[in-house]
Amino acid sequence: MNAVRNSEIGKKVAQLYRCIVKRQVQQAAILKEELDVCFKELLRDDKMVAYYNLVCFRYQMMLEQLQEPHQLEALVNCLQSDFLLNYYYYFFSGQYAFYKERFTEAVDLYEQAEKELAHIQDEMEHGEFYYRAGVCYYKIDRFDRAMPYLDKARRFFALDPMYVEKELQAEMILGNILSETGQYEKAEAHFLNLLERAAGLEETEGLILRSLGQNAVRNHHFYKAETYYQQALAHSGHRTSRYSTKTKAELANALFRQQPPKVEKGSKLLKEALRASGGGLSTNSLKRFSGEERFRIRIGQAWSFQSIWAG
Repeated sequence: MNAVRNSEIGKKVAQLYRCIVKRQVQQAAILKEELDVCFKELLRDDKMVAYYNLVCFRYQMMLEQLQEPHQLEALVNCLQSDFLLNYYYYFFSGQYAFYKERFTEAVDLYEQAEKELAHIQDEMEHGEFYYRAGVCYYKIDRFDRAMPYLDKARRFFALDPMYVEKELQAEMILGNILSETGQYEKAEAHFLNLLERAAGLEETEGLILRSLGQNAVRNHHFYKAETYYQQALAHSGHRTSRYSTKTKAELANALFRQQPPKVEKGSKLLKEALRASGGGLSTNSLKRFSGEERFRIRIGQAWSFQSIWAG
């Protein structure tokens, strides 16, 4: 009887993790509430408890209620023979390091997780791993390592229609790599193709339009960039997302760099971005601006350099 009950609870934990990966926040909250009762009143299986604690850690990350993963380490160390638990520990710890912008540490942890990946049967879990690792390599400009990981990720996600947004996101970063390596026309064509495929997916459409704006800025097409950024902010899914602050700041940059510069409109957007960020723009975000605009931000607005860009 206990084995049957544990199996049913295990399936529910796996279902919770799937909801987390897909960012189905409401469904995940309902499942977690049910599982909290199960683990409090019914279950005494150490491995299942460890598995659930790891998934709960990932749940907190989804909600951006980040906690150091140290409390999980002792639990997992007691169960070294369990490949699944080892995988999740290193993988989730890598994600935590990534969110804290400790990218080199995240890469090391992902490499540890990859050693256990062969024992993981779920294809979408493989897709999620390759996506996260690929994004991490992208963040440290290791495009040669990022591209094969992201390509594997999109191939896994393409196997399940429920993961279409994740597939598009992987392809979007591949487009960003084209752009950042100076292949502007190829990148623009890639993004426009993705935009057609993303029709109806508000948040993803907004992110693709933002990438089109970034590509235009890199190519010094500032008027085109203004159009793409405005279209991104017109999407309610993007306008209300955590990325909208970045988009406003980047649109301001494009406005400042036009000839003649649209100073009044750009300054208004920068002020909105500052208010939304809660205090300041990071050094990395300021790199997007020309020297003149960075000087204006530092002197005219006296903005502090607090990191607000999570991804």
